[in-house]
Amino acid sequence: MPNTMPGNLLGLQSFLVVVLSALGFAMAVWVYRANPRERENQGFSLMVLSIVSWVSCYHLAQFGNPTFWFRLAAFAVFMFFVTYYFFIVQWFLGKSGQPYRVLGVVILLYGVVMGALALGTDIVISGSAIVGSTARPVFGNAGRWAFYGFVIVLTLLINWILMREYVGFPKERRVKLQYFLIGLLLFAGFNIVFNVVLPVAFDVYGYYAVGNYSVGFLLAFTAVAIVKRELFGVRTVLAAIFVATVGVFLAIDLLVFTDHAAIQVFKGAVLVLILCFGYFLVRSVEREIQQRERLQEIAEELRRSDEAKTEFISIVSHQLRTPLNAIKGYLSLFLEGVYGKLDPKKRQPMERLYRSSERLIHLVNDLLGISRIQMGKIELEMGEVDLCEVVKSVVDEFGMVAQEKGIALHASCPAGGVPLVAGDKHKLRDCVLNLVDNAIRYTEKGSVEVSVRREMNDLVVRVEDTGPGLDADEAKTLFDSFQRGQVGRKHWTEGSGLGLYIAKEFITLHGGAIWAESPGKGLGSTFFIRIPLGGKKLAA
Repeated sequence: MPNTMPGNLLGLQSFLVVVLSALGFAMAVWVYRANPRERENQGFSLMVLSIVSWVSCYHLAQFGNPTFWFRLAAFAVFMFFVTYYFFIVQWFLGKSGQPYRVLGVVILLYGVVMGALALGTDIVISGSAIVGSTARPVFGNAGRWAFYGFVIVLTLLINWILMREYVGFPKERRVKLQYFLIGLLLFAGFNIVFNVVLPVAFDVYGYYAVGNYSVGFLLAFTAVAIVKRELFGVRTVLAAIFVATVGVFLAIDLLVFTDHAAIQVFKGAVLVLILCFGYFLVRSVEREIQQRERLQEIAEELRRSDEAKTEFISIVSHQLRTPLNAIKGYLSLFLEGVYGKLDPKKRQPMERLYRSSERLIHLVNDLLGISRIQMGKIELEMGEVDLCEVVKSVVDEFGMVAQEKGIALHASCPAGGVPLVAGDKHKLRDCVLNLVDNAIRYTEKGSVEVSVRREMNDLVVRVEDTGPGLDADEAKTLFDSFQRGQVGRKHWTEGSGLGLYIAKEFITLHGGAIWAESPGKGLGSTFFIRIPLGGKKLAA
């Protein structure tokens, strides 16, 4: 059956097929050699080889014996979709693809059986015909729907599964795969339009080659992913190519351009050394890639464990807070004499129990606060806040405590007051309260000065004490979770080390900053809170 396609057009198509086939074959070998034991690499190589076979056989059908080549092309299509499914769902998605294993068995059996029927019978491809200048396959009555139904269903199913699971990938993996997926989806989209919709719905085969040649998108974007994102671990192959290239040039120089025996021996020794060093270079690249992949897996496991830990702390804190509040409430009633007057012998242990319950409630609230921060569930009730009012109320609250310790506690604000800031009044007050509480707790004698002043476009709250002071390392780590100064660990063992961390997170949410300064041990310390006057416009 002669082909009536114009020679220049047929020549152009032949050139494209040769280029795409060569690139596809080279990429399949390249990716496989990068890591022959990795199932992702194996699956990708098989998938690309099946695409190359499909495109090549369809094009060869334009030159003669079209029925034979169309049957080979149909077989290659069935094999492509089988390898496509297993590459994406079973190997590429890893554990995420395990629920689809039974479906994979069904697809494998269907693809192999239909591929064999397409190759050896006229059930799928019954013959061929020339329409215009293009040879096209003629499908059997049942074969048409067996073929296109398989193609349509698997294309939609595989891409749906891929997109569904892709959303849950870690960010690093999504970035690594984005170019490859763009090429894959473009290839699938062109094939649906030109190889499925036009032939099935309109019996138009003249543009069938466009869908075939769209494999170029897949190859091109995969090449970009390999170069830019190190997809499929090809750094090992690149290192091996570099070493081999250097070795080949040195060998040519040794055998062709060197005549002197002594120089040949010298160059031969250099060549052996370079090849040995190259071998160790390739092995070191392999180990580095394996270690990095393992570190990424460990990081992902740690992230999931951290999320589970945070969720557990949140649940436990919620469950503990209610009974602790009840215990504190009943102890308060006993101390107030609601259930009868307590003699001094009973009052003392009751007061200790009351203080212990307060510490437990404070700890539970801190744990609940830190879990909400880590889960991103902190909500700010934004409004206009007078920091001078906040500071004075906190100082009034601690006045009696400071007086009992013999510490002078003072608050100072500018005579004309300060501008209002945008923020959550309760959370800002908790931050100031935490700083003042710590200053009084750790100061044995002297004073605690709390002040508010304006600095440019910020308001700064300053809490200065005459306590034990801090060294440089303590000042840097004091606001990390579960971190406490040396004096705190030594003299106040009940502290959790969470208060300053929570205060830092609250201030950060307001767009501000919190830090500590100290001249040194025994010289006191000063804590600062800086809040911008513009505030940080956050939704409640």
